[in-house]
Amino acid sequence: MRLKVLLLCQKLNILYRNIFMALIKESLKRSDEAYKNSLYPDKSLNLEIVKPFTFSVLMPNDKVIKKEKFIIDERFEVEDSVFYFPEKNYITMYISSCDYEFVMNLYNGLLDIMKSNNNFLKPIKVLLINEKKIEKEEVCFKTLSPILIESKDNKPI
Repeated sequence: MRLKVLLLCQKLNILYRNIFMALIKESLKRSDEAYKNSLYPDKSLNLEIVKPFTFSVLMPNDKVIKKEKFIIDERFEVEDSVFYFPEKNYITMYISSCDYEFVMNLYNGLLDIMKSNNNFLKPIKVLLINEKKIEKEEVCFKTLSPILIESKDNKPI
């Protein structure tokens, strides 16, 4: 299953993946905190949980990139690229998962976040993308990120 999330945002720093992970975690927490805690248990437990999703972010082509300082946390400041987006343009986040429970919790949490007005990343629309049925032996895929395809022997092709 795949979700397409349209988000409004004025600017993003180059380390934007953490911001999107925070949005996913907050969505799961708002929908079902116990489920969120099962995926992200307390760090003191030293548990490595395989997450049932992947995501990619598509930014508008007419973004402006500037070098400036931004704060990572209260102890760490970086000078690097910051993406500025024209007003009324949106960022698109695609999320894929084979876990129905994850998708439903994420979807419901994103809808809850859409109701509040105090978000850095403001979801404006959440869409469930229909999967196309593969009917041929050869197909062509478009990706937003690099992928690795392996043979049955776990060797890269």
